[in-house]
Amino acid sequence: MADSGGEMGEGLRYGDLLNPVFQELLLAKLARDQDFLARARAIVQPRYFNALGHQALCEALFAFWDRHQRIPPPQAWLVAACQAGEALGLPPLQVETIWDGLVDTPDDALPRDFLAEQAVGFAQRAEAALAVGTAYQELRGFDLGELTAELRRILELPARFLTFGLDLRRDWAAQLAWDERELFPTGLAGMDTMMRGALRAGELCSILAPKKTGKTIWLLNIAVSLMQLGFHVLYYTLEMYPKDIARRMISILTGVPTNQLPQEPTAEMIRAVDALHEYTPGQLVVKELLPGPDTTVAVVESHALQVMQTTGVPHVIVCDYADLLAPSDRRLQEWNALYEIYQHSRALARRLGVPFITAQQTNAGGFNAPILSASHQSGSTKKSFVVEYLWGIEQSPEDYQLSRCTLRLLDSRHARKHGVVHYFVKYDTGQIQEVDAARYQARTASTTAA
Repeated sequence: MADSGGEMGEGLRYGDLLNPVFQELLLAKLARDQDFLARARAIVQPRYFNALGHQALCEALFAFWDRHQRIPPPQAWLVAACQAGEALGLPPLQVETIWDGLVDTPDDALPRDFLAEQAVGFAQRAEAALAVGTAYQELRGFDLGELTAELRRILELPARFLTFGLDLRRDWAAQLAWDERELFPTGLAGMDTMMRGALRAGELCSILAPKKTGKTIWLLNIAVSLMQLGFHVLYYTLEMYPKDIARRMISILTGVPTNQLPQEPTAEMIRAVDALHEYTPGQLVVKELLPGPDTTVAVVESHALQVMQTTGVPHVIVCDYADLLAPSDRRLQEWNALYEIYQHSRALARRLGVPFITAQQTNAGGFNAPILSASHQSGSTKKSFVVEYLWGIEQSPEDYQLSRCTLRLLDSRHARKHGVVHYFVKYDTGQIQEVDAARYQARTASTTAA
Protein backbone atom coordinates (compact mmCIF):
# COMPACT_ATOMS: atom_id res chain seq x y z
CA MET A 1 0.00 0.00 0.00
CA ALA A 2 2.86 2.34 0.69
CA ASP A 3 4.12 1.80 -2.85
CA SER A 4 0.74 2.64 -4.31
CA GLY A 5 0.57 5.73 -2.21
CA GLY A 6 4.04 6.75 -3.27
CA GLU A 7 3.14 6.49 -6.93
CA MET A 8 0.33 8.91 -6.30
CA GLY A 9 2.76 11.62 -5.22
CA GLU A 10 1.07 13.98 -2.81
CA GLY A 11 -2.01 11.76 -2.55
CA LEU A 12 -5.59 12.87 -2.01
CA ARG A 13 -7.71 13.83 0.94
CA TYR A 14 -10.70 11.65 1.61
CA GLY A 15 -12.80 14.80 1.70
CA ASP A 16 -11.93 15.38 -1.94
CA LEU A 17 -14.49 12.75 -2.86
CA LEU A 18 -16.82 15.75 -2.90
CA ASN A 19 -14.61 17.58 -5.36
CA PRO A 20 -16.46 17.88 -8.72
CA VAL A 21 -13.28 17.23 -10.70
CA PHE A 22 -12.57 14.12 -8.67
CA GLN A 23 -16.12 12.88 -9.21
CA GLU A 24 -15.69 13.14 -12.97
CA LEU A 25 -12.38 11.30 -12.81
CA LEU A 26 -13.89 8.56 -10.72
CA LEU A 27 -16.80 8.07 -13.08
CA ALA A 28 -14.43 8.20 -16.04
CA LYS A 29 -12.50 5.28 -14.56
CA LEU A 30 -15.69 3.36 -13.88
CA ALA A 31 -16.73 3.92 -17.48
CA ARG A 32 -13.49 2.16 -18.50
CA ASP A 33 -14.34 -0.84 -16.35
CA GLN A 34 -15.80 -3.55 -18.60
CA ASP A 35 -18.62 -4.63 -16.25
CA PHE A 36 -19.63 -1.05 -15.61
CA LEU A 37 -19.45 -0.22 -19.30
CA ALA A 38 -21.63 -3.20 -20.23
CA ARG A 39 -24.31 -2.14 -17.75
CA ALA A 40 -24.09 1.48 -18.84
CA ARG A 41 -24.55 0.52 -22.48
CA ALA A 42 -27.65 -1.43 -21.54
CA ILE A 43 -29.40 1.50 -19.93
CA VAL A 44 -28.35 4.62 -21.78
CA GLN A 45 -30.31 3.55 -24.82
CA PRO A 46 -33.69 5.35 -24.58
CA ARG A 47 -35.76 2.20 -25.01
CA TYR A 48 -34.05 0.52 -22.06
CA PHE A 49 -33.56 3.40 -19.64
CA ASN A 50 -37.18 3.67 -18.50
CA ALA A 51 -37.30 -0.03 -17.68
CA LEU A 52 -34.02 -0.32 -15.78
CA GLY A 53 -33.39 3.22 -14.53
CA HIS A 54 -30.18 3.96 -12.68
CA GLN A 55 -30.22 0.78 -10.59
CA ALA A 56 -27.88 -1.09 -12.93
CA LEU A 57 -25.38 1.75 -12.73
CA CYS A 58 -25.47 1.64 -8.94
CA GLU A 59 -25.01 -2.12 -8.96
CA ALA A 60 -21.95 -1.68 -11.16
CA LEU A 61 -20.54 0.91 -8.78
CA PHE A 62 -20.95 -1.41 -5.82
CA ALA A 63 -19.60 -4.41 -7.74
CA PHE A 64 -16.49 -2.39 -8.55
CA TRP A 65 -16.24 -1.55 -4.86
CA ASP A 66 -16.56 -5.20 -3.85
CA ARG A 67 -13.80 -6.33 -6.22
CA HIS A 68 -11.37 -4.04 -4.38
CA GLN A 69 -12.21 -5.01 -0.80
CA ARG A 70 -8.77 -6.55 -0.43
CA ILE A 71 -7.51 -3.00 0.19
CA PRO A 72 -9.22 -0.19 2.09
CA PRO A 73 -12.06 0.97 -0.17
CA PRO A 74 -11.18 4.70 -0.07
CA GLN A 75 -7.73 3.89 -1.36
CA ALA A 76 -9.24 1.78 -4.13
CA TRP A 77 -11.38 4.68 -5.24
CA LEU A 78 -8.46 7.10 -5.09
CA VAL A 79 -6.24 4.77 -7.09
CA ALA A 80 -9.00 4.40 -9.65
CA ALA A 81 -9.39 8.16 -9.93
CA CYS A 82 -5.70 8.80 -10.45
CA GLN A 83 -5.38 5.99 -12.98
CA ALA A 84 -8.35 7.42 -14.85
CA GLY A 85 -6.79 10.85 -14.87
CA GLU A 86 -3.54 9.48 -16.26
CA ALA A 87 -5.32 7.38 -18.88
CA LEU A 88 -7.38 10.34 -20.06
CA GLY A 89 -4.45 12.76 -19.99
CA LEU A 90 -6.11 15.04 -17.45
CA PRO A 91 -4.04 17.37 -15.26
CA PRO A 92 -3.26 15.99 -11.79
CA LEU A 93 -5.36 17.11 -8.86
CA GLN A 94 -3.53 19.64 -6.75
CA VAL A 95 -4.42 18.81 -3.16
CA GLU A 96 -2.64 18.85 0.18
CA THR A 97 -3.04 15.67 2.19
CA ILE A 98 -1.23 12.76 3.79
CA TRP A 99 -1.85 9.42 2.09
CA ASP A 100 -1.12 7.42 5.22
CA GLY A 101 -4.05 9.10 6.95
CA LEU A 102 -6.45 7.11 4.79
CA VAL A 103 -5.20 3.67 5.72
CA ASP A 104 -7.54 3.32 8.70
CA THR A 105 -10.62 4.68 6.95
CA PRO A 106 -13.56 2.31 7.69
CA ASP A 107 -15.13 0.35 4.85
CA ASP A 108 -18.45 2.17 5.12
CA ALA A 109 -16.92 5.64 5.01
CA LEU A 110 -17.92 6.35 1.44
CA PRO A 111 -21.59 7.36 1.36
CA ARG A 112 -23.47 5.08 -1.01
CA ASP A 113 -26.28 7.63 -1.39
CA PHE A 114 -23.72 10.05 -2.74
CA LEU A 115 -22.39 7.47 -5.17
CA ALA A 116 -25.91 6.63 -6.31
CA GLU A 117 -26.59 10.31 -6.97
CA GLN A 118 -23.42 10.50 -9.03
CA ALA A 119 -24.47 7.44 -10.98
CA VAL A 120 -27.81 9.06 -11.74
CA GLY A 121 -26.03 12.19 -12.91
CA PHE A 122 -23.80 10.09 -15.14
CA ALA A 123 -26.81 8.32 -16.64
CA GLN A 124 -28.63 11.62 -17.16
CA ARG A 125 -25.68 13.07 -19.01
CA ALA A 126 -25.43 9.98 -21.20
CA GLU A 127 -29.18 10.11 -21.96
CA ALA A 128 -29.10 13.83 -22.68
CA ALA A 129 -26.08 13.42 -24.95
CA LEU A 130 -27.90 10.75 -26.94
CA ALA A 131 -31.07 12.85 -27.24
CA VAL A 132 -29.22 15.98 -28.33
CA GLY A 133 -26.92 13.99 -30.59
CA THR A 134 -29.87 12.40 -32.34
CA ALA A 135 -31.45 15.80 -32.86
CA TYR A 136 -28.15 17.14 -34.22
CA GLN A 137 -27.98 14.31 -36.74
CA GLU A 138 -31.50 15.23 -37.89
CA LEU A 139 -30.92 18.96 -37.70
CA ARG A 140 -33.31 19.76 -40.53
CA GLY A 141 -36.14 17.60 -39.31
CA PHE A 142 -36.06 17.00 -35.56
CA ASP A 143 -39.03 18.01 -33.42
CA LEU A 144 -38.08 20.75 -30.94
CA GLY A 145 -41.09 20.00 -28.76
CA GLU A 146 -40.19 16.32 -28.67
CA LEU A 147 -36.58 17.09 -27.72
CA THR A 148 -37.78 19.44 -24.96
CA ALA A 149 -40.09 16.76 -23.58
CA GLU A 150 -37.30 14.17 -23.71
CA LEU A 151 -34.86 16.42 -21.83
CA ARG A 152 -37.54 17.18 -19.26
CA ARG A 153 -38.09 13.46 -18.79
CA ILE A 154 -34.36 12.94 -18.29
CA LEU A 155 -34.21 15.65 -15.62
CA GLU A 156 -37.04 13.96 -13.72
CA LEU A 157 -35.55 10.47 -13.83
CA PRO A 158 -34.03 10.28 -10.32
CA ALA A 159 -37.42 10.94 -8.70
CA ARG A 160 -38.76 7.71 -10.18
CA PHE A 161 -36.67 5.66 -7.79
CA LEU A 162 -37.44 7.35 -4.48
CA THR A 163 -39.60 4.37 -3.41
CA PHE A 164 -39.37 0.64 -3.98
CA GLY A 165 -43.08 0.40 -4.69
CA LEU A 166 -46.16 -0.73 -2.83
CA ASP A 167 -45.59 -3.35 -0.14
CA LEU A 168 -48.85 -5.31 -0.20
CA ARG A 169 -48.47 -7.01 3.20
CA ARG A 170 -47.65 -3.73 4.88
CA ASP A 171 -49.92 -1.35 2.96
CA TRP A 172 -52.91 -3.51 2.01
CA ALA A 173 -55.38 -1.79 4.37
CA ALA A 174 -54.65 1.61 2.87
CA GLN A 175 -55.54 0.28 -0.59
CA LEU A 176 -59.16 -0.25 0.45
CA ALA A 177 -59.80 3.48 0.45
CA TRP A 178 -61.35 5.00 -2.69
CA ASP A 179 -59.03 5.77 -5.58
CA GLU A 180 -57.37 9.09 -4.80
CA ARG A 181 -57.11 10.09 -8.47
CA GLU A 182 -59.32 12.94 -9.62
CA LEU A 183 -62.60 11.92 -11.27
CA PHE A 184 -63.71 13.34 -14.61
CA PRO A 185 -67.34 12.39 -15.36
CA THR A 186 -68.27 12.94 -18.99
CA GLY A 187 -71.84 13.89 -18.11
CA LEU A 188 -73.11 11.06 -20.33
CA ALA A 189 -74.70 8.93 -17.62
CA GLY A 190 -74.62 5.59 -19.42
CA MET A 191 -70.96 5.90 -20.32
CA ASP A 192 -70.00 7.10 -16.86
CA THR A 193 -71.80 4.19 -15.20
CA MET A 194 -69.77 1.67 -17.19
CA MET A 195 -66.54 3.58 -16.45
CA ARG A 196 -66.82 3.17 -12.68
CA GLY A 197 -68.72 6.45 -12.42
CA ALA A 198 -66.20 8.59 -14.32
CA LEU A 199 -62.91 8.65 -16.12
CA ARG A 200 -59.91 8.96 -13.85
CA ALA A 201 -56.77 11.01 -14.17
CA GLY A 202 -54.27 9.25 -16.41
CA GLU A 203 -56.79 7.08 -18.26
CA LEU A 204 -57.01 6.70 -22.05
CA CYS A 205 -60.44 6.39 -23.67
CA SER A 206 -61.02 5.75 -27.39
CA ILE A 207 -64.21 5.64 -29.48
CA LEU A 208 -64.23 3.32 -32.49
CA ALA A 209 -66.67 3.76 -35.37
CA PRO A 210 -66.97 3.33 -39.14
CA LYS A 211 -66.52 6.37 -41.34
CA LYS A 212 -69.25 9.04 -41.11
CA THR A 213 -71.03 7.58 -38.08
CA GLY A 214 -70.47 10.33 -35.56
CA LYS A 215 -67.05 9.95 -33.94
CA THR A 216 -66.51 13.71 -33.91
CA ILE A 217 -70.06 14.28 -32.62
CA TRP A 218 -69.22 12.13 -29.60
CA LEU A 219 -65.92 13.88 -28.94
CA LEU A 220 -67.62 17.27 -29.23
CA ASN A 221 -70.40 16.31 -26.82
CA ILE A 222 -67.94 14.91 -24.30
CA ALA A 223 -65.79 18.05 -24.51
CA VAL A 224 -68.78 20.41 -24.12
CA SER A 225 -70.23 18.33 -21.30
CA LEU A 226 -66.92 18.30 -19.41
CA MET A 227 -66.77 22.09 -19.73
CA GLN A 228 -70.33 22.42 -18.46
CA LEU A 229 -69.41 20.29 -15.46
CA GLY A 230 -66.62 22.72 -14.56
CA PHE A 231 -63.58 21.05 -16.13
CA HIS A 232 -61.08 22.72 -18.42
CA VAL A 233 -60.69 21.03 -21.81
CA LEU A 234 -58.15 21.18 -24.64
CA TYR A 235 -59.68 20.02 -27.92
CA TYR A 236 -57.07 19.20 -30.58
CA THR A 237 -58.36 18.97 -34.12
CA LEU A 238 -56.16 17.34 -36.75
CA GLU A 239 -58.89 16.77 -39.30
CA MET A 240 -61.42 19.63 -39.31
CA TYR A 241 -60.91 23.38 -39.51
CA PRO A 242 -61.00 24.81 -35.94
CA LYS A 243 -63.78 27.28 -36.79
CA ASP A 244 -65.98 24.39 -37.97
CA ILE A 245 -65.32 22.61 -34.68
CA ALA A 246 -66.21 25.75 -32.72
CA ARG A 247 -69.42 26.24 -34.72
CA ARG A 248 -70.50 22.68 -33.96
CA MET A 249 -69.85 23.28 -30.27
CA ILE A 250 -71.99 26.43 -30.42
CA SER A 251 -74.79 24.38 -31.99
CA ILE A 252 -74.60 21.84 -29.17
CA LEU A 253 -74.77 24.63 -26.58
CA THR A 254 -77.54 26.67 -28.21
CA GLY A 255 -79.58 24.10 -30.13
CA VAL A 256 -79.29 26.12 -33.34
CA PRO A 257 -78.47 23.89 -36.35
CA THR A 258 -74.89 24.36 -37.50
CA ASN A 259 -75.90 25.24 -41.05
CA GLN A 260 -78.34 27.86 -39.74
CA LEU A 261 -76.04 29.68 -37.36
CA PRO A 262 -76.42 33.44 -37.98
CA GLN A 263 -73.45 35.64 -38.74
CA GLU A 264 -74.29 37.78 -35.72
CA PRO A 265 -75.27 36.42 -32.28
CA THR A 266 -78.96 36.45 -31.46
CA ALA A 267 -80.37 37.30 -28.04
CA GLU A 268 -81.22 33.63 -27.46
CA MET A 269 -77.69 32.53 -28.30
CA ILE A 270 -76.18 35.18 -26.03
CA ARG A 271 -78.37 34.03 -23.14
CA ALA A 272 -77.42 30.39 -23.73
CA VAL A 273 -73.68 31.12 -23.71
CA ASP A 274 -73.85 33.67 -20.88
CA ALA A 275 -75.65 31.11 -18.75
CA LEU A 276 -72.37 29.18 -18.59
CA HIS A 277 -70.92 31.91 -16.36
CA GLU A 278 -73.65 31.26 -13.81
CA TYR A 279 -72.92 27.59 -13.19
CA THR A 280 -69.48 26.58 -14.50
CA PRO A 281 -65.90 27.88 -14.43
CA GLY A 282 -64.95 25.40 -17.15
CA GLN A 283 -63.09 26.56 -20.24
CA LEU A 284 -62.91 24.89 -23.67
CA VAL A 285 -59.95 25.64 -25.94
CA VAL A 286 -59.86 24.47 -29.57
CA LYS A 287 -56.37 24.07 -31.03
CA GLU A 288 -55.58 23.08 -34.60
CA LEU A 289 -52.63 20.75 -35.21
CA LEU A 290 -51.71 20.08 -38.83
CA PRO A 291 -50.93 16.39 -39.43
CA GLY A 292 -47.35 15.85 -40.50
CA PRO A 293 -44.13 14.03 -39.65
CA ASP A 294 -43.37 16.46 -36.80
CA THR A 295 -46.82 16.50 -35.20
CA THR A 296 -46.23 13.93 -32.48
CA VAL A 297 -47.64 13.35 -29.00
CA ALA A 298 -44.71 15.47 -27.76
CA VAL A 299 -46.16 18.46 -29.62
CA VAL A 300 -49.48 17.93 -27.85
CA GLU A 301 -47.64 17.75 -24.54
CA SER A 302 -45.67 20.93 -25.22
CA HIS A 303 -48.83 22.90 -25.99
CA ALA A 304 -50.79 21.38 -23.10
CA LEU A 305 -48.01 22.17 -20.63
CA GLN A 306 -47.82 25.75 -21.85
CA VAL A 307 -51.58 26.18 -21.39
CA MET A 308 -51.60 24.50 -17.97
CA GLN A 309 -48.61 26.46 -16.71
CA THR A 310 -50.24 29.70 -17.85
CA THR A 311 -53.67 28.98 -16.38
CA GLY A 312 -52.52 26.96 -13.39
CA VAL A 313 -55.20 24.28 -13.86
CA PRO A 314 -55.20 20.84 -15.54
CA HIS A 315 -56.99 20.44 -18.86
CA VAL A 316 -58.63 17.26 -20.10
CA ILE A 317 -57.22 16.34 -23.52
CA VAL A 318 -59.61 15.49 -26.36
CA CYS A 319 -57.78 14.58 -29.58
CA ASP A 320 -59.63 14.37 -32.90
CA TYR A 321 -57.90 11.97 -33.82
CA ALA A 322 -54.80 10.44 -32.21
CA ASP A 323 -54.32 8.16 -35.23
CA LEU A 324 -53.38 11.26 -37.26
CA LEU A 325 -50.45 12.06 -34.96
CA ALA A 326 -46.98 11.02 -36.10
CA PRO A 327 -44.81 8.48 -34.26
CA SER A 328 -41.59 9.68 -32.68
CA ASP A 329 -39.71 7.06 -34.72
CA ARG A 330 -40.55 7.47 -38.39
CA ARG A 331 -38.99 4.13 -39.25
CA LEU A 332 -41.75 2.17 -37.50
CA GLN A 333 -44.27 0.24 -39.56
CA GLU A 334 -47.84 1.54 -39.41
CA TRP A 335 -49.17 -1.00 -36.92
CA ASN A 336 -46.28 -0.40 -34.52
CA ALA A 337 -46.39 3.36 -35.06
CA LEU A 338 -50.07 3.52 -34.04
CA TYR A 339 -49.36 1.36 -31.00
CA GLU A 340 -46.55 3.74 -30.00
CA ILE A 341 -48.83 6.77 -30.43
CA TYR A 342 -51.38 5.25 -28.06
CA GLN A 343 -48.67 4.28 -25.59
CA HIS A 344 -47.33 7.84 -25.56
CA SER A 345 -50.86 9.28 -25.30
CA ARG A 346 -51.57 7.23 -22.20
CA ALA A 347 -48.19 8.15 -20.71
CA LEU A 348 -48.99 11.81 -21.37
CA ALA A 349 -52.31 11.45 -19.55
CA ARG A 350 -50.46 9.98 -16.58
CA ARG A 351 -47.88 12.76 -16.51
CA LEU A 352 -50.45 15.55 -16.76
CA GLY A 353 -52.96 13.92 -14.39
CA VAL A 354 -55.92 14.15 -16.80
CA PRO A 355 -57.85 11.77 -19.09
CA PHE A 356 -56.91 11.54 -22.77
CA ILE A 357 -59.96 10.99 -24.99
CA THR A 358 -59.77 10.22 -28.69
CA ALA A 359 -61.53 8.37 -31.51
CA GLN A 360 -60.51 6.06 -34.33
CA GLN A 361 -61.95 4.64 -37.52
CA THR A 362 -62.70 0.95 -38.06
CA ASN A 363 -60.98 -1.17 -40.66
CA ALA A 364 -62.88 -2.47 -43.68
CA GLY A 365 -64.27 -5.36 -41.65
CA GLY A 366 -66.07 -2.96 -39.33
CA PHE A 367 -67.82 -0.86 -41.98
CA ASN A 368 -70.92 -3.03 -42.15
CA ALA A 369 -70.47 -5.13 -39.01
CA PRO A 370 -73.71 -5.26 -36.95
CA ILE A 371 -71.65 -5.62 -33.76
CA LEU A 372 -68.19 -4.13 -33.43
CA SER A 373 -65.23 -5.64 -31.60
CA ALA A 374 -61.65 -4.65 -30.78
CA SER A 375 -60.53 -6.60 -33.87
CA HIS A 376 -62.16 -3.93 -36.04
CA GLN A 377 -59.57 -1.29 -35.11
CA SER A 378 -57.74 0.06 -38.13
CA GLY A 379 -53.97 -0.15 -38.39
CA SER A 380 -53.27 -2.03 -35.18
CA THR A 381 -55.45 -3.99 -32.78
CA LYS A 382 -52.67 -3.53 -30.21
CA LYS A 383 -54.06 -0.05 -29.55
CA SER A 384 -56.65 -1.64 -27.27
CA PHE A 385 -53.82 -3.03 -25.12
CA VAL A 386 -53.18 0.41 -23.65
CA VAL A 387 -56.66 1.96 -23.50
CA GLU A 388 -58.71 1.79 -20.32
CA TYR A 389 -61.98 2.00 -22.26
CA LEU A 390 -62.62 1.19 -25.93
CA TRP A 391 -66.11 2.16 -27.08
CA GLY A 392 -67.77 1.34 -30.40
CA ILE A 393 -70.53 3.25 -32.22
CA GLU A 394 -72.93 0.86 -33.96
CA GLN A 395 -75.40 2.17 -36.48
CA SER A 396 -77.21 0.34 -39.27
CA PRO A 397 -78.64 2.16 -42.33
CA GLU A 398 -82.05 1.96 -40.64
CA ASP A 399 -80.60 3.42 -37.44
CA TYR A 400 -79.18 6.32 -39.42
CA GLN A 401 -82.58 7.02 -40.97
CA LEU A 402 -84.12 6.99 -37.51
CA SER A 403 -81.35 9.23 -36.06
CA ARG A 404 -80.28 6.76 -33.44
CA CYS A 405 -77.22 4.66 -32.57
CA THR A 406 -75.86 2.29 -29.95
CA LEU A 407 -72.67 2.80 -27.98
CA ARG A 408 -71.04 -0.51 -26.98
CA LEU A 409 -68.18 -1.00 -24.54
CA LEU A 410 -65.82 -3.18 -26.60
CA ASP A 411 -62.91 -3.51 -24.20
CA SER A 412 -62.05 -2.37 -20.70
CA ARG A 413 -59.57 -3.05 -17.94
CA HIS A 414 -62.17 -2.31 -15.27
CA ALA A 415 -65.65 -3.24 -16.49
CA ARG A 416 -67.60 -6.03 -18.14
CA LYS A 417 -67.42 -5.81 -21.90
CA HIS A 418 -70.29 -5.42 -24.38
CA GLY A 419 -72.56 -3.30 -22.21
CA VAL A 420 -74.61 -0.96 -24.40
CA VAL A 421 -76.11 2.51 -24.17
CA HIS A 422 -78.73 3.78 -26.65
CA TYR A 423 -78.86 7.32 -28.03
CA PHE A 424 -80.96 9.54 -30.25
CA VAL A 425 -78.88 11.93 -32.34
CA LYS A 426 -79.82 15.32 -33.78
CA TYR A 427 -77.44 15.54 -36.69
CA ASP A 428 -78.31 19.15 -37.52
CA THR A 429 -77.28 20.41 -34.06
CA GLY A 430 -74.94 17.58 -33.02
CA GLN A 431 -76.87 17.06 -29.78
CA ILE A 432 -77.33 13.55 -28.37
CA GLN A 433 -79.87 12.14 -25.93
CA GLU A 434 -79.54 8.92 -23.98
CA VAL A 435 -82.68 6.74 -24.01
CA ASP A 436 -83.63 3.38 -22.57
CA ALA A 437 -84.05 0.27 -24.71
CA ALA A 438 -87.85 0.47 -24.76
CA ARG A 439 -87.88 4.02 -26.07
CA TYR A 440 -85.14 3.17 -28.53
CA GLN A 441 -87.22 0.33 -29.98
CA ALA A 442 -90.44 2.38 -29.82
CA ARG A 443 -89.05 4.83 -32.32
CA THR A 444 -88.72 1.91 -34.73
CA ALA A 445 -92.24 0.67 -34.08
CA SER A 446 -93.86 4.11 -34.38
CA THR A 447 -91.98 4.90 -37.55
CA THR A 448 -92.89 1.58 -39.13
CA ALA A 449 -96.55 2.00 -38.22
CA ALA A 450 -96.60 5.49 -39.68
